[in-house]
Amino acid sequence: MTVIDIARGQVVQPRVAAAERRAQVRVARRGSWESTYRTALVALDVAAAAGLVALVFSFGTGSRELIAFPFVWIAVATLCGAYRPNLIGAGAHDVRPVLWTGVVVLAALPIGETLTVVTAASERGVVQATVAVALLACASRGVARQTLNARRRSEAGVCAYRVVVAGGAEPVLAMVARLGRASDAIVPTAIAVPEDELAAVRHLALPIIPLSHDDPEAVVHRARQHGIDGVLLVPGPGVDDTTLRRVARVSEWASLRLLYAPTVVDVATSAPVIPVAGVPVLSVPRPGPAGAGRFAKSLVDRVGAGLGLLVLLPLLLLIGLTVRMDSPGPVLFRQVRVGSAGDLFRIFKFRTMSVEAESLVEALRHLNEGSGPLFKLKDDPRVTRVGAVLRKTSLDELPQLINVLLGQMSLVGPRPPLPKEVADYSDAERRRLLVKPGLTGLWQVGGRSNLAWVESVRLDLRYVESWSLPLDIRILVRTIPAVLRRNGAY
Repeated sequence: MTVIDIARGQVVQPRVAAAERRAQVRVARRGSWESTYRTALVALDVAAAAGLVALVFSFGTGSRELIAFPFVWIAVATLCGAYRPNLIGAGAHDVRPVLWTGVVVLAALPIGETLTVVTAASERGVVQATVAVALLACASRGVARQTLNARRRSEAGVCAYRVVVAGGAEPVLAMVARLGRASDAIVPTAIAVPEDELAAVRHLALPIIPLSHDDPEAVVHRARQHGIDGVLLVPGPGVDDTTLRRVARVSEWASLRLLYAPTVVDVATSAPVIPVAGVPVLSVPRPGPAGAGRFAKSLVDRVGAGLGLLVLLPLLLLIGLTVRMDSPGPVLFRQVRVGSAGDLFRIFKFRTMSVEAESLVEALRHLNEGSGPLFKLKDDPRVTRVGAVLRKTSLDELPQLINVLLGQMSLVGPRPPLPKEVADYSDAERRRLLVKPGLTGLWQVGGRSNLAWVESVRLDLRYVESWSLPLDIRILVRTIPAVLRRNGAY
């Protein structure tokens, strides 16, 4: 099995190598200072909550509901982002997720009383514990941030983000000078400027990377050789917005932290503004689920797929028997598709075409009604009688629940593309591969095969850039009437 280089749309290496690469990234992250800092925050919160509960019980005033309080606090704090601090900006924002955690826990108390999980007698103890742990968590974050800043000041480059500053020569020089004077959190490790401006920056004692309009992706690939953590993009003469956007796209593929100077266009409006060396900079998160959101989405996917397969097992067996009796060939159709991060996997569907369907594609190419790289025929002669019914009702997609259960797909996401389609993707279209492909998605509820390629891509990118768990739930709910209407299903 192979993988696709999603930065260039090419097959590059075995799946085993991809797995090893991900393992190396996980090991590196576990050993990084940022991971250590976050682990310390979790440990401090656990110690505060557990210590407080133990203290209350030592005075003989505790109730059994308080035993679960440390677990509840950690779970809610994780969902509120209390363990994802932005270590570039000031430490004040570290407190906000903690305060939100306290608000959520207190707001959930009436629900706990209704479900008799929390009794009226123990409610006062839970309120006191919440307030006390919130104050201790705020104090511990202040101490942790001061300790981090002290380490940064004591030794240059320690506990800092190593970035490549890319853009026009003049603004790059200005930014490097500012970072050198006023920032301990960001350390310029390399610079990238247009090839015709290299002479203006040669006096800097930093590696210099040519920023080519024809191949701006080379900046990220070469920068990673210098142990870069992120890319800071600054505007300027000689560098157009298209070049900077292409650098940004590759930074996303490489999971590098992406920072924009304030005048660069096409920036996500939800990106937080952080003062860096006196200059407001936008820290743009990687699109798609992350942290607790990724865990929640994975949990919903696996549980939903497992329950779906269990409930639909009789229907799946009946459809399989019908497919077998209708035409010769296997019941399931397996085809290589591209998943998140360019991983290739075999998708499962009920076979809806004759066994020689793949060999007939080129002969039918002139009849193609699909747009973009898609091949679609409304009246496809390769489709069997049972296959036509399965396609109209979308029942042929049900075996993909196996792919969801295996973690290769999600219940909701972009359409899983073919490798040859990915090879023709533009920079923007490859952003669809930042998340797992889905059994359904905005393309499914928005018209399916009736959609033009451009509109389908727009919907997928909208999903990737604005993902949330409530959005997934809304799409799943809208999928049922979309399937019943059969609009665009062929």
